Amino acid sequence: MPARKRSTELSRTEVCARYMQEAIKPQQIASIRGQIKIGDIIMVQTQKGNHKTSGNGKTGVLREGTVIGIFSNFAHVRLQSGVCESVSWLEIAGGDKEDGDEED
Repeated sequence: MPARKRSTELSRTEVCARYMQEAIKPQQIASIRGQIKIGDIIMVQTQKGNHKTSGNGKTGVLREGTVIGIFSNFAHVRLQSGVCESVSWLEIAGGDKEDGDEED
């Protein structure tokens, strides 16, 4: 039998372990829910359409918004333009994690 070559790719177990380390845990979401209050200003990821690419040109844009409602699964946010968005706690927790990565 020929010897098995060691792949340079990560094994499935290594990939799963890496994702588990980077995952947002329920305790982190609960902590965020407890910290955010009505009137707080948070950054919200919104979608911006692009007429030039007709449909496939949606890009994420960070916008500042004020929390106007707190619910069990999401926060209701009013953007500076007056548009209201519902933002899940997972998105808010993930945004905080991304902001922290940029500072490193």
